[in-house]
Amino acid sequence: MSCDIHALDGGGQYACMTNSESTPSATIEDEAAFLINNSIEEQMDRGVTNGDQIARAIHENTEHIEGETRAQINMYVEGMLDATQEGDVQDLDEGIGGQVDTNQKKTIAAETLKVHKNVEETLARTKETGDHEQYHLDNGHTEGIAHAEGKEEGVAVTVGGQDFDETAFIEGLTVEKTGDKFVSDTYRTYRQDFRTAINRAGVSIEAVEKAVKQKDLGLIDDNSRKPEFALAA
Repeated sequence: MSCDIHALDGGGQYACMTNSESTPSATIEDEAAFLINNSIEEQMDRGVTNGDQIARAIHENTEHIEGETRAQINMYVEGMLDATQEGDVQDLDEGIGGQVDTNQKKTIAAETLKVHKNVEETLARTKETGDHEQYHLDNGHTEGIAHAEGKEEGVAVTVGGQDFDETAFIEGLTVEKTGDKFVSDTYRTYRQDFRTAINRAGVSIEAVEKAVKQKDLGLIDDNSRKPEFALAA
C-alpha cells in the first residue's frame, strides 16, 4: 500500500491518500489478520470512532486465542493505539488513509488499520500515516500560510531556483520528517525536490520549519530570505 498526502480544498485540509496496491483482506488466511479485520468492520458498522473501542472489541472477540496468534494480536493492538491516540477512526472515502482538517482534528481511516499483508507491515504503515498527520497538526499546516510576495499564480515559494506550490512544499517537508516508505512516487518526488532545493539554497530543515510555524514562506524565499534563515557560510 502506498500513501499520498496532499492538500484538499485550497490547502484547508490535509489527507493521506492510498492506492489499490494492497492485497485485499478477504484473501488473507492469517488468523490474526482475519480476527482483527472483522473486529474493525464490526465496530465501524456500530459507529465507533476511536481506537480504544476498537481495541476492546478485538480483545473481546479474541479472548479465546492463544499462542503466536495471541502475540500478534497483542502487538497489533499496542501499535494501533499509539497511532490513533488523540484522534478519530472513521470510514473515509476510498483511497484516503488519514487526514487533518481545519478544525485541527486528526482522523485515521479504518481501512488503514486493517491488516492487508501482515501485522508488522500494517503497524509500520499505520505509524507512518499517524506521524504524518500529527506533523501537519503539530505545525499548524491547516491554519493558513502566507506565500512569498510577487509570485505567479499557484506559486507559494521559490527555493534554490525552484518554484513550489504550497502542497508540494509542505508535503515535501512533511514526508522528509515522517518517512516515505508508504507514500507514492509523486510524494517521493516532492521530498526529493524539497531536499534538492533547500540544499541548493543553503537553507536548513530547521529554518524551513521555523518559517512554516511563523506562517510566512517569504522568510525562506530566494528573493526575500532573511539572513537568519540561511545556513552559515
